[in-house]
Amino acid sequence: MLGAELGQEVGRIIGRRIVDTEGPKIESTYSAEGTFRTIAVTDLGTYLSISRPDGALYGQGQGVLTTIDGQIATWIAQGLGRFTTPHVIRFRGSVIYHTDSSGSLAFINNIVAVFEYEVNGIGNTSARNWEWIYYLIELGINPVIIYVNHQECQIPHDVVPPLSSVSFIDSLPADKHALHDMRFRFRVENI
Repeated sequence: MLGAELGQEVGRIIGRRIVDTEGPKIESTYSAEGTFRTIAVTDLGTYLSISRPDGALYGQGQGVLTTIDGQIATWIAQGLGRFTTPHVIRFRGSVIYHTDSSGSLAFINNIVAVFEYEVNGIGNTSARNWEWIYYLIELGINPVIIYVNHQECQIPHDVVPPLSSVSFIDSLPADKHALHDMRFRFRVENI
């Protein structure tokens, strides 16, 4: 499920090189400034674009986010791009963040996000990221455990009736950043 916007940034391509003329495969490096939640970041990233016969571009990349107070997070990403005009390419895909930070970027550790990244013919870039919310439910144990983005939430056994079949329908977040306010709806089928 698509969550709240995680961040946005604008920047510029600062280097390119041809990796292989077959395809071709082009490596681009960019530097961008932006915010993740309310934290100002600098993003330095490098990605490889590979042209496909159908006109799509496969992209994969990696990079580093830094903050003014010295916090660091890394990311890896992959996606598909298309020319939206003769001089503009828009990529959409997924990105995974990692940090050992216990400071301002600690919230981004092990976050999976979806992104939209655009680069124009003169090398200007822009990107937006949205957190991807996912759920894992462990049934058959006492108590029932629900994981929301790797964070455990236990439901006491006396709240859950004996079930022969439970399927997740959706969530009704009161506040997408407050796990304790998350309400879940389930379909219960007794066999």
